[in-house]
Amino acid sequence: MAVKCPTVLLNQPTGFLRNTSLLPDPALVTMWEDLASTAQADMYQTKVEIMQYGTTPTTSPATTLLRHEVFDPMFPNFHYLGWLLAYDWALNYREVISFQGDVDTINVMTSATYDSTSLVDPLEIPVNVAYYIRYACIYVTCVIICVAALAMAYLVLNRGRVEGLNLFELNRVAGIVWIGRTFLFIRSMAAMSLLSTQVLSLVSVNNLWRFVSPSALQGESSADRAAIRIFTTILAAGEVSWFVFVLNDVLMVFTQQYTTAYVFKCKYLVWGLSVILSLAAPSTHTATFDRKCEYAQVDFQLVCSSGAVLVWTPPSSGTV
Repeated sequence: MAVKCPTVLLNQPTGFLRNTSLLPDPALVTMWEDLASTAQADMYQTKVEIMQYGTTPTTSPATTLLRHEVFDPMFPNFHYLGWLLAYDWALNYREVISFQGDVDTINVMTSATYDSTSLVDPLEIPVNVAYYIRYACIYVTCVIICVAALAMAYLVLNRGRVEGLNLFELNRVAGIVWIGRTFLFIRSMAAMSLLSTQVLSLVSVNNLWRFVSPSALQGESSADRAAIRIFTTILAAGEVSWFVFVLNDVLMVFTQQYTTAYVFKCKYLVWGLSVILSLAAPSTHTATFDRKCEYAQVDFQLVCSSGAVLVWTPPSSGTV
């Protein structure tokens, strides 16, 4: 046991440390040192600090604001802890907030905060509205499928001896008679919203979160992305026809005998224009970086925001 102990506890760790193959290239070390020196100088010029309140151990203690710069050259022994704080800041575990007053400015680093997963509050209005619109679209689809199944059964029973062109008016007749204008209007508004919205996905890359396009996540080529975009745009633009059906039915009291002459042309004209407008001026997302903080409750709560991401394009929606 006395002979085996030095072998296990000393020789193996020493051999591991003396293994030069585990050490990086000296050229890389030099480059990293230059980058580290630049980052340290930038943080020192920014005057990033940590702070806390302290009291003096006297009979009448007074509260004092204690401040210390992260990379103060007068305290090199603190630089190791400073690099740990800077590492957390680079990984977005900490933030630096600047409090600017009439007397002085403090660029203080926050405590560590880590990502947390939470469910969306079901009581929020946007979530409820999205659910209602989704279920309304599902209801319209199910009713249309049922009516189409009945029409096909009738077609089979009559051995095809029916007017075939009437089947192209299935959506119009079944939508107005079996579903109603309200649900058709909701579905058309959902289609217009989809045409005016760019879909983004939130992904984690190197412990940082960013928005990317779903097609970029799947590794598709540019030709495939263009084909999918055109196909989905044509399908979504076709859903705008439900709004045309509602308008045709409401305005029938004015068009009267001219209704049958223009409704068919109007449907495909609106469909084609929606496709052209959506492809010519596609919706884009915009992001603004504007850090600001507001007092929700003085001395107790401070609410800060870093910016905003807009995935909906109002001009595109208005054009459609």
